[in-house]
This record gives sequence, structure tokens and C-alpha cells, in this order.
Amino acid sequence: MKNILSILLLSVLFIGCSENRVLIDDLTIKKIYDEDDIYNTYARVAYYEGKLFTGLAFDICRNGNIKEEINYFKGRKDGMHTKWFCGSDRLEFEKEFKNGLRHGLWKVYSPAGDWPSYEYYYEMGRPTGLYKHWDEESGNITSEGHWDGQTYITDKCYRNGVLVKCED
Repeated sequence: MKNILSILLLSVLFIGCSENRVLIDDLTIKKIYDEDDIYNTYARVAYYEGKLFTGLAFDICRNGNIKEEINYFKGRKDGMHTKWFCGSDRLEFEKEFKNGLRHGLWKVYSPAGDWPSYEYYYEMGRPTGLYKHWDEESGNITSEGHWDGQTYITDKCYRNGVLVKCED
């Protein structure tokens, strides 16, 4: 009896508190170009049933596990975009967005382990701040640097996780 009541309570909470959740394949994605953008970039805008989508879009692996989750607000990615390697609980990447633009930490993980391959920081679509790279096989850090406004500058290099002089 307790199990039935627990299931009913969880069902009511889940249904009552659920956000708008749809499969990624059910969204229509349109590219919108900004003619004034010197970088010739475009925004991807998501529609569901003809309206700008707000909620969580997701995809599922063949084994039934969640493969990917993307948060949208008024058609644009907003918040966390998370993807997992199918067949495991390990993250493939975590990327943050704000109003459709890269914003915050972007971390991509190694398929060989639970460590990152690299991480970058963005502010309203542009690279900013520090970056780090790791060896995909060992998980040892290989380099650290920063964005100088036009390119990435390597500040520190590592071999087998030990700080070494950077080679040009």
C-alpha cells in the first residue's frame, strides 16, 4: 500500500510540476542570419507546433537512457545543454547558453574517461577568459591559456601532467 501511495504522490508531483518537455526531433529549427554581423553567424531558433519553443527538448538513446537535454526560452537555447555518451552515465558535454548565444562554461568530456577534454568560457557568444585542454586518454592536463580578444594564447604547457616550457 505504501508503494502505491508513493508512486501516486510522485506521479502527481511530476505531472503537476513538469515543464514543457518535447523530443528534439519534434522541434523545427530555423536559421536566422544577422546581416550586420561581421562574423556571418546565425541564430538557431526552435519552434514547436508553429510557436517559439520554451521548455526542455530531449533525446533518448536506444537503451532508453536520456541522451541529450537542451533548455530553450522563446525559441533560443537558454541555460544548460547537456549530452551523455549512450550506453553509459558519462557526460559527453555541458554547454551554457544565454538568449541563443554561447555564454558561460563549455566543457567537453573524453570518451575514454570521466575527465574533460577541454573547457572554454564564453560571454554573449564570444570567447573570453581561460581555457584548458586535457589528454583524452590519460586525463592529464596538456595546456592552459586565455583569449586575448582575437585568438587563444597558450600560457602553460604540460607533459604527463607536469608543467614544461611551451614549444612554439
